[in-house]
Parts: sequence; structure tokens; C-alpha cells
Amino acid sequence: MLRVTASTPLMREIVDLLSVLTEEAKMSWGEKGLTINVVDGSHVALLSATISDACFETYEVEPVEIGLELGKLRDLLTLAGPSDLVEIDYDDAVGAVNVRVGEVHRILRGLDTGTMQDPKLPVLDFDSSAAIGAEKLS
Repeated sequence: MLRVTASTPLMREIVDLLSVLTEEAKMSWGEKGLTINVVDGSHVALLSATISDACFETYEVEPVEIGLELGKLRDLLTLAGPSDLVEIDYDDAVGAVNVRVGEVHRILRGLDTGTMQDPKLPVLDFDSSAAIGAEKLS
């Protein structure tokens, strides 16, 4: 079960970032947020992102992996206004993702995540760190 509500700018940002590298993505919805790992077709660029559950307006999730075609989701998000909320519902029994943006409702068929390979993430150990205060970013 997945029931999530997010702001349109957040969902656009997620889809736009992923679309640079790939046309479809496996989204792992967990108790603490959304995790996505994608790699481009030539296996040169890798994006690993975790979006905390606190970034979403509502977040009711039993851990589930959903494969989506990003182009279809991007097309749907173009119909949204900046203040519209994006509601995403998923039921394992049906295998369809219900997306509601404002007054528009679409059913997107999920892709088979069993055929989508997870990219190998390199183990990186950095000896340095940096801290930036929030006032510097505003």
C-alpha cells in the first residue's frame, strides 16, 4: 500500500533529475522515504537519491518498489499548477499507480521491477567534510 501527497515542484524536480539519465526508474518507497538509484544507458553517470518522508505532505507507505516510465509522469505533471498537490496511490493487487494532479486523474501501469537491474553503487570513503549553515543558503 502506498498513499503519498507531494507538492508539484517537488515531484517535478524528482522527475526532471531522473529524466536526464533514464526513461524509466525503480522507486523504492520505504518507511523513512523514497530511495532511487539510476544509471544512464552507457553506465557512465549514476544518481543515488533519498527523499525523506518529511518532504511529502502526507506519507502512508508499506515498503514497496514501483517501476515507472518517467515520460508519462512528466507529461502528467505539466498539467499541474504550482500550488497543486500530486496524490499517488498504489495497490499491489492491481499493480497500477493512480496519480491525481488537481482535477486530472490518470492510471499509470507500473513496470516489472524484477527485470530492472539495480546499479552497483561504489563504496566511497571520504576523509573530509563540510558544514554550511542554513542562513548561508537563504
